[in-house]
Amino acid sequence: METIKRTNTIIDNFNLSATFTIEKGHPIRTTMHYINGCLFVLGQTYIARLCPESKEIIWEIDGLEYVNMLVNVDHEVMHLRVGKSLCSMSIESGEILWAADDGKVKEFPLKNIGDYILCRNENESGKQLICRHKSDGRIAWKSDVFESSFSEVLTCEKSPNIAVIKARDIFSKESWYYCFNIETGDTVWEYNCNELAISQYSGFDKNASGFSFAKVYGGRLYYGLTPGLIFAVDFNTGEHIWTYHKDTPLTPYCFIEKSGRLYFNVNQSNTRNNFLGCLDANTGKEIFITENFSPEGCGVINLFGKYILGGQGPYLAFYDTEQEEFVYLYKDPEKRDIFGGVFCQHKDQLILKSGKTIYWFDAKEIINS
Repeated sequence: METIKRTNTIIDNFNLSATFTIEKGHPIRTTMHYINGCLFVLGQTYIARLCPESKEIIWEIDGLEYVNMLVNVDHEVMHLRVGKSLCSMSIESGEILWAADDGKVKEFPLKNIGDYILCRNENESGKQLICRHKSDGRIAWKSDVFESSFSEVLTCEKSPNIAVIKARDIFSKESWYYCFNIETGDTVWEYNCNELAISQYSGFDKNASGFSFAKVYGGRLYYGLTPGLIFAVDFNTGEHIWTYHKDTPLTPYCFIEKSGRLYFNVNQSNTRNNFLGCLDANTGKEIFITENFSPEGCGVINLFGKYILGGQGPYLAFYDTEQEEFVYLYKDPEKRDIFGGVFCQHKDQLILKSGKTIYWFDAKEIINS
C-alpha cells in the first residue's frame, strides 16, 4: 500500500477574480446551484439568478414564504419548493407557473427523473414518496413502503427505469436502500445496510455509525459507513459485490470514479485527521492512501477536470489523477472560509460558495496545465 504525501507548495497561478455576497434571505447561509449553464442562489425567502460570466444579478425575488431545494432546470423552467409546495418557475423571469396542490401537502423535492419529479411528503413524517408529472404537477403515484424518512434518490444511466432511495431512522439507527420502478413506484429490491455491515465486519456498531453520501458509477452503488467501511452493490439487483475496510474511526464520505478507480475522502472537520483514498472500482482493492488532504480538513471532494479538489476553510488542495500526486495547495491570503464544499466550473472559472458569499477564481492556467 502506497502513501502519497500532500504538497506544501502554495499555488500562485490561481487568482480570485470576484466575490459576491448575498445580503437578502437567510441571515447566515444560502445554497448555490449551477445547472445547464445557469447559476442560482437560494436563501430561505430569497432566490436569484446570476450570470456566471458577468457576476451580475439577472433577476431576484425576495419575501417568499420559504424557498428551498431546487431540483431541476430545463431549457425554460426550473422546479423547486416554495412555501409548502413543489413549484414550476420560469427561468427567464422567476414567475411561478404552477404550484402542486396549492400548499395542501408539505413537500420536499428530491430528484428530477425524466418526465417526473420525486418528493418527500413531510405531512407523513417524511415516509411517503410522491411522484409528480414535471409538466403540470399532477400526481403519478404515491408509495408508503419506507420504514423511515429518506433524503437521497440515486439513478443510473444504464438503468433509466429504476431509482434507489436511501433511508435512515434517526432513533433506531437502522439504514436501508430501496429500489423502485419510476413509472409505477413498485419495489424492485431492498435491503438493510446494518445487516450487511454486521455480516461483513464484526466490529460494526450501528449506534456509532455515520452514513456517507452514496454515488452510482457503471451500474454499481457505492456508500460508506463508520468505521472506515465502503460497500459496492449492484444497482439493478441489490446484490453485494465487495466490501472494503480501513482501520479508522471515521466515515468514508464522498466518492468519485475515474478510469476504473474509486476515490474517496475520510474526514474529521477542522483537523488534520483526513485523507484521500483510492481503490480498484471492480474489486475494492486498495491502491493508495494519501497523507492529510488539507491542513484544516476535507469535508467533501469534487472532480475538476483531471483534478480532485478538496479542502476546508481557507485551504484548497488539488490532486492530479493522471500524475497521481498532489500538485497545488491554495491558501486564501485573508484566511476566509472560502470552501464550504459547494463549487462549480463555468468555462475557465471555478466558482465556490461558503456561507453567503460566492467566489470566482480564474482557473485557466490550471485547466490548461
